[in-house]
Amino acid sequence: MTSNQFNKLSLKEKGVIYTEEGTHIENRINYGINTVLIYAVFNFYVEVTLDVKANKIIDIKALETTEDYYGFMKSLKLSDLY
Repeated sequence: MTSNQFNKLSLKEKGVIYTEEGTHIENRINYGINTVLIYAVFNFYVEVTLDVKANKIIDIKALETTEDYYGFMKSLKLSDLY
């Protein structure tokens, strides 16, 4: 499955795939409103956005462009890699 094919799935289908096939990589807080979880799924990364107040998933998408990766890359620290 490609990231493009993944992004065309329903939210429910994406949820099943990332929970069954994904490996959790990182969490980050998005402006104190959302928590974003990053998973490695197949040969791409998936961003799962949770509404903190409602405690529910509001979006799941495969990262495809440089702009998609910006928030993830910004959250990494070199000390985390060693």
